[in-house]
Amino acid sequence: MAHEKIVKDALNALYHHPDDAIRSQADHWLQNFQRTLVAWQVSDNLLHDSSSNVETLIFCSQTLRSKVQRAFEELPSEAFRPLRDSLNNLLKKFHKGPPKVRTQISLAVAALAVQVPAEDWGNGGIMNWLRAEMSAHPDIVPSFLELLRVLPEEVFNYKIAARPDRRRKFEDELVSTMDVALGILTACLNIPELKEQALEAFSSWLRLRHRISASVLATHPLVLTALSSLTSDVLSEAAVNVISELIHYTSSRNLDGFSVQMPLIQVIVPQVMNLKPQLRDSSKDEEDVKAIARLFADMGDSYVELIATGSNESILIVHALLEVAAHTEYDIASMAFNFWHNLQICLIERESYLSLGNESLIEDERNRRVQIFRSSYETLVSLVSCRVQYPQDYSELSKEDQKDFKQTRYVFYMPRFTKKKLKNVFDICREASNSILSFLSDIFDLGKSSQGHQFISIRDDVIVPRGATITRVLIAAATGALPSSRLETVAYALLALSRAYGVKALEWAKQSVSLLPASAVTETEKSRFLLALSDAASGVDIKGLTSPIEELSEVCRRNRTVQEIVLEVLRPLELNMVFVS
Repeated sequence: MAHEKIVKDALNALYHHPDDAIRSQADHWLQNFQRTLVAWQVSDNLLHDSSSNVETLIFCSQTLRSKVQRAFEELPSEAFRPLRDSLNNLLKKFHKGPPKVRTQISLAVAALAVQVPAEDWGNGGIMNWLRAEMSAHPDIVPSFLELLRVLPEEVFNYKIAARPDRRRKFEDELVSTMDVALGILTACLNIPELKEQALEAFSSWLRLRHRISASVLATHPLVLTALSSLTSDVLSEAAVNVISELIHYTSSRNLDGFSVQMPLIQVIVPQVMNLKPQLRDSSKDEEDVKAIARLFADMGDSYVELIATGSNESILIVHALLEVAAHTEYDIASMAFNFWHNLQICLIERESYLSLGNESLIEDERNRRVQIFRSSYETLVSLVSCRVQYPQDYSELSKEDQKDFKQTRYVFYMPRFTKKKLKNVFDICREASNSILSFLSDIFDLGKSSQGHQFISIRDDVIVPRGATITRVLIAAATGALPSSRLETVAYALLALSRAYGVKALEWAKQSVSLLPASAVTETEKSRFLLALSDAASGVDIKGLTSPIEELSEVCRRNRTVQEIVLEVLRPLELNMVFVS
């Protein structure tokens, strides 16, 4: 128990020692401890130790959660079952708190499930396992409900060092057991003290690509409970989160897409519209008004194509969004601004009317819609103008209120100038990397053009001596040195290099890939990447060879720790700039 005592002593020093230097030393030691292999067992021991105080429990639960998320691969495969069972026992032990500890344990179990396939988990996967545990231990249900809430959220948590294919499979596993999750949550609605937790968990599950039809959701008890709870003092926050997710789910990029979602839209919109009077209710808490405004803003953003048709129903939503824009609190008023911007695009741009076909019909329909919304935009302009005029009592305002006003005025006026300037800066940076990559691709592709053949020897004199370094830089760019938005251009440059230099390029790539440690990239993933380059070198059409490069990119970007390792080993030791005459 030597390590356990040291950890307790270090935590005691960190939180209670009067000497700053001692506290700093303790903090440094604890951070280093969390990175060690022994931290697994020590943290687990202290969490099961009844003599551990709250500070120790919080630190150890955070350590265990972090280790499962980022370092699960350092454990032997046979360690999974004991770890799962230990975490399960800890969930039961801390089902009444402390809440921070229980949450960390729930996150650790969820992170474990992300990384362990359903067939290895046992009981048909975590959802069936969880249902069985809840049935066997009804007194622990609130603790298990928290786990049920965080499970779908962890699909999108990229702190977890799961490989891209495993992350996708985990989402598929959850989607395939959606009926199990919703069945559990529906049953919890019958217990008043569990309603809020059930709605919070429901909103998390709605973020998955669940493919539940709008007609089914329109009559589902969880949806109906959320709608009826929008005005509840206790449940309104959880209900707003559910309805917000449902609004996003029913959004579509075209009018045909909305027809499928209409059963659910027709249930949601009237209930949200009933909340409109509360936007002006001075007795309502600001956070409650903000939540209501958020729902109207969500409807505006998600249904803008429907609203742009100018139907009587859509005008009611527009009037509500004018009330949001008229709110005295800028944080609330600004929620509607994105809608007004997107609406004017729908009204003006020709693409919105292409289904009409005939130019005359297009022009007539555009004029009709613009006329319908003209008065709304005139009202909006007057509201905005009031916000940027200096009030007569400006000099009497407090410094904080003056600062708030100037900030609001800046928001309205400066984008015309700064947006253009910032866009120019971003464009320059973006185009610089794009131009270099495109230039390299063009150089590699010289052999494809009849006129380029005469320059190949000159190209080779420049590229071949630097081929290993250029390849290393391109692989680094693909695996994290450049944003993922550049991946398509980087992938083409790598494949074009392979096509141009064949076996040489493949050897350069092997040198770089061999530097990637097994903890970051498996041999199978390396082989798939190199096979794509080999196929390009053999003359296979490179259009169909980008998937293995994309896979390697996702694997190396799966969390910050892995990305830092990859970029460190791929960093060229030295780049010597030489002028070429």
